[in-house]
Amino acid sequence: MESIKVGMVVQLKSGGPKMTVSKLRQDGKLDCDWFAGTNIQSEAFISEVLKIVDETKRPAPIMK
Repeated sequence: MESIKVGMVVQLKSGGPKMTVSKLRQDGKLDCDWFAGTNIQSEAFISEVLKIVDETKRPAPIMK
């Protein structure tokens, strides 16, 4: 499995919002940020509870 790096989009294996990894901490946890409405939320997770979201399968946005 690919290792999780800063900037990757992840999600809890149990579901929930897509989150961006913002920091790899020395204690092994990953700081993740996501939006709840217009508010940014942050929390630290161990990598074992996260999965990488494959953003390449999403269609590109249409630019006008």
